[in-house]
Amino acid sequence: MRIDFYKCLQNKSKIILTGLLEKAFTDKTKCFIVINNEKEKKDIDKLLWEYKDKSWLPHLTTDDENSDISEIVLSSKFPKSKEYNINQSEILCIVNIDYSILPENKFDFTETNFKRIIFIFDKDFTNTKDKISQLKENELKEYTVNYFTQNSNGKWE
Repeated sequence: MRIDFYKCLQNKSKIILTGLLEKAFTDKTKCFIVINNEKEKKDIDKLLWEYKDKSWLPHLTTDDENSDISEIVLSSKFPKSKEYNINQSEILCIVNIDYSILPENKFDFTETNFKRIIFIFDKDFTNTKDKISQLKENELKEYTVNYFTQNSNGKWE
């Protein structure tokens, strides 16, 4: 399993997310997106329907009927087991979540059936960054882990 951490320096996590979802949708790869809370979930829900004049990304939230057949599902709850991966996504994308939404115990992604986990953070998520630093040293040893930071030109290093 692969875990990628993307730290955005220009507070553009939503733009990064839409690009990722466009690629996944084109490749017919299902995604499960975890967001901090219901308000942010509604904001991203709206963004995915309206972010481009001539296109949109079809998706549902965990509150919608038939979300289990959607290619893209938005949730404000962290998936703890494969039952929470309602659309059988290959990618779990975690956007700007606060430390409080992360699991209390060990990150055991093997229970969720995801093949890739992507964390996207804007620069101001210090508490979560601290948690990730702890994970890097302890619990992520069994995964292929990549860290990317956006530079001032918007490129990834």
